[in-house]
Amino acid sequence: MSLTIYLDNAATERYVPTEVMRAYVEAVNRKANASRGAHRDGVWLGLQIYRVREEIKAMLDYPDAEVVFTKNCTEALNLAIRSVSAGAHVITAVTEHNSVLRPLHEMQRRGKITLDVVSPERPRGVGAEEIRRALRPNTALVVLSQVGNVTGIRNDVEAVGELLSGRGIPFLVDGAQSVGHGAVSMRRIGCDMLAAPAHKGLHGLQGVGFLVFNKRLKIKPLLYGGTGTDSVNVYQPLSYPEGLEAGTLDGAGICALGAAIRWTQTHLDRIERRETQYAARLAESLGDIEGVRVWLGASGIVAVHRAGLSSAYVADKLNEASIAVRAGLHCAPLMHRHLGTTAEGVVRFSAGYANRLWEIERVAEVVRRIVSRQNLS
Repeated sequence: MSLTIYLDNAATERYVPTEVMRAYVEAVNRKANASRGAHRDGVWLGLQIYRVREEIKAMLDYPDAEVVFTKNCTEALNLAIRSVSAGAHVITAVTEHNSVLRPLHEMQRRGKITLDVVSPERPRGVGAEEIRRALRPNTALVVLSQVGNVTGIRNDVEAVGELLSGRGIPFLVDGAQSVGHGAVSMRRIGCDMLAAPAHKGLHGLQGVGFLVFNKRLKIKPLLYGGTGTDSVNVYQPLSYPEGLEAGTLDGAGICALGAAIRWTQTHLDRIERRETQYAARLAESLGDIEGVRVWLGASGIVAVHRAGLSSAYVADKLNEASIAVRAGLHCAPLMHRHLGTTAEGVVRFSAGYANRLWEIERVAEVVRRIVSRQNLS
């Protein structure tokens, strides 16, 4: 049986460093509820979780912030988005994932907010000018991904942050496809909130995400329940982070995330260099296939589309050749409308740390063979 060439790292990074697994196993072997008791292992786990919060703040260059753990990036985004006050105006973009679009559209449907969705007017993504034109006196939140998940389009979040900081409008960045792929500084971006998962660029495990936010913001809980604090009170405590983390956290997953952050930060230059090199090589190899559109994006992402040829068909044929990719609409319907690819979807290739150049060459050869066999004229 042949080994799979895995190019679906934008969905879930395949490579898990040994240090990450060791941290996970150690926490499992000391399984306890963090800070819920005075015994040694409960205290130990509470201290480990505190340490990971501090490592996240250092990684994102935002030392005076709150860090709240969630089960994934989707929950972290919902936590921030659903804290918007009734009657507010929110701005987002067609580049966004359904983790942003669905909560916002549901809030709009219920009459809680008004919503504007802007489109990028240039290949490099949404910038300050598109956001500026959409601003209203009651704009209370702008939500943008730093890197889009369909084509790897990079929104100009730094310019948007500069625009909004002078107006005091909270800015939420979806870092699902950027954190861990290169240096990310919330202070340089000028954003007030950033959400990210453990299992993508940070090389952690599935089941953990986090929201980092400015302490001046009021974030409302999604869940109500035990926090290990203020237990005499039948109402949810307002303190951060405990008030936003009802129930038992994935302590082992968070310990693994801490090890993943340390490993990723140590290897960041190499990760970025490999992803950039492999994506550029694949895009170059596929760029001369007749009738095929190729997008070369950030974070190792390359997207491919051919009118009349189902992306699911291409992905199935690649799977038969032991090549793992993602096909379809990628939970980002508005981006596909913008690109004109809703009917067929796109095939997304996403390189990661563990990929090798020979794999890229092999994939290009197989894609060329699959597409050349389809006579669509």
